Amino acid sequence: GVAGVYTITPSRDMVVDVKMWGAGGTGSANDPVRGGGGGYSSGRVVFDNNTTYIVVVGESGKVRTSVTSDPTTIGGGRAGNSLSVGQSFSGGGLSGLFVNTYTHSHSIIVAGGGAGGSSAYYSGAGGGSTGQSGNPSNPYGYGTGGTQSSGGTSTSYPRSSGSALLGGRGRFNGGGGGYFGGAGAVGNGSTGGGSGFIHQTVISGSTIAGNMSTPAMQSDTYRSGSG
Repeated sequence: GVAGVYTITPSRDMVVDVKMWGAGGTGSANDPVRGGGGGYSSGRVVFDNNTTYIVVVGESGKVRTSVTSDPTTIGGGRAGNSLSVGQSFSGGGLSGLFVNTYTHSHSIIVAGGGAGGSSAYYSGAGGGSTGQSGNPSNPYGYGTGGTQSSGGTSTSYPRSSGSALLGGRGRFNGGGGGYFGGAGAVGNGSTGGGSGFIHQTVISGSTIAGNMSTPAMQSDTYRSGSG
C-alpha cells in the first residue's frame, strides 16, 4: 500500500486476517550492502463496531542530504544527525495497527522496519520479537535491534538508542522503526532493525524477522514489493 497513516471506523463487528510488512531501510548506491529488509507480522483481529483504528503503512528509508532536513520516515525510521560524504541513510518505518490512537500502548500488530546503512557490512532487518542487529564485525561498531521492552543500543554511539515506535538517530545512519526501534551507529557502523509485536488479543498471531537486506516472507503473494 501507499505509505501513510489511515483511520478506520467499522460500522459493524468484523473479523479480519491482517498481514503487514515493515518498510526496508535505505543505503548508498556506492556500497555493496544496502539497508535492512522489513519484517512481517500477521494475525486475525476482531474489529469492534464504532471503534477507531489507526493503520500505519511504513515508508521506505530516505537519504538525508542536508543538515537542515529531517527525513524521519512514516513509521519512525530515522537517519543520522550528521552527514557522511554528503549523505546519511535512514531506516524504514514500521507498519502497524493501533486502536484509538497511534501510540505505543495502543499497539495491536506491528511489523518492524529495516535499518539504514552504508558500508560493506550488513545492517539489520526489522521484525520478529527482536529486530536483527547490525553486523558485529563492523569496525565502526553496530546497533542492536529493538526488543519487546526496549530500543536497540549502539556499541559506538550511545546517544543513538531506539525508542518506542522510533528508530535511533545515529551519527550518520539510523535504525528502523518498530514496536521498539533499532539503534543507529557512528560513521559507517551497521544499524539495527525495529521489533515486531503481536497483542495477546490477536488470534494466531506471528511476527517474523527479515534477514539482512531480505524482507521477511518475501515470497508471499500479498507482499507486492513491500519490505
